[in-house]
Amino acid sequence: MRQAADLARGSALVVLESAMTPLAGWAAGIRAVDLSGVYPQVPALNPEAQKALDRALLFGGHNNWTGRHERDHARNALDAVVRGGVLDVDTVVGYALAHAGVTEAGAKNLRSSLERKRR
Repeated sequence: MRQAADLARGSALVVLESAMTPLAGWAAGIRAVDLSGVYPQVPALNPEAQKALDRALLFGGHNNWTGRHERDHARNALDAVVRGGVLDVDTVVGYALAHAGVTEAGAKNLRSSLERKRR
């Protein structure tokens, strides 16, 4: 997705969301524009959720949440918004993938961390 978005700068990139590929978080993260006209703009994230996502990304995203301390911090930063239903895990992971430095492995680490917290 990142390579496709980079190649599409200044032109259109068609991305279709489905139940199997939720993309709302990714679209919010890259500030996508809906060319279909269904949404005049991508719905903005809740300000509380945005702050929690940014805290998790700034603290552990640069190393893809490989260390326990980084995973714990992400869980703590995002717990309230995920448990409160403000964000779901798919949106969190999609948003993370939209940011430079976060790899697929990092997204899996983040997802695993958040799902472990919910059990």
